Amino acid sequence: GAPFDGRSDLFSTGVMLYELITGELPFHGEDVSLFHQILHEPAPPLSKYLVDYPAGLETIIERTLAKNPDDRYSNAEEMAADIAAISERLRKEQGIEMLRRAEHLVNADNYLRAREVLDQLIKLDSKNIDARKLLATVQCNLAVRQRSEQVQQLRLRAEEALQEKLFAEASSLLEQALQLDPSNAEALQNLEVARQGKGTQD
Repeated sequence: GAPFDGRSDLFSTGVMLYELITGELPFHGEDVSLFHQILHEPAPPLSKYLVDYPAGLETIIERTLAKNPDDRYSNAEEMAADIAAISERLRKEQGIEMLRRAEHLVNADNYLRAREVLDQLIKLDSKNIDARKLLATVQCNLAVRQRSEQVQQLRLRAEEALQEKLFAEASSLLEQALQLDPSNAEALQNLEVARQGKGTQD
């Protein structure tokens, strides 16, 4: 019978937040038992359902589900500010961990997986300069690796063509390889062989 205001809605929001986090309602029971819990019993601590969670989260839940409206947040903006502060801290901590993992992958030459992690990190924190710098390095290394693989494939095909005395085809393949890697000694050597063979054939 007492007057109520927006702090009643905050209590309802607290119930929803509790269920979202734990998968359980803070109060259980039927009719009289349920009303008794809501009016007199605190919600079970988050530690009953969770092992690892931000310390400030428990305080937000407790304050939102306080029995006395005067002990709750005075308005939704105040509650949102506390939630946003925890969210920002978690985002930074997650970003640091993801950057550390990406650096480890780069050191292990696992550039594809490193790129995946860095792409996720930049989606999480688009202004992370360290992540963007590392991603540029990863992209450069991937380009070098891809170019090296292409050169290797062209050289192998050229060697097969040389064995079959298809000197014109071998020359074309080796010229493509040297466009990608002008200093490749084996390609240069094989190109000279291919040209000499083509000259003899002609």
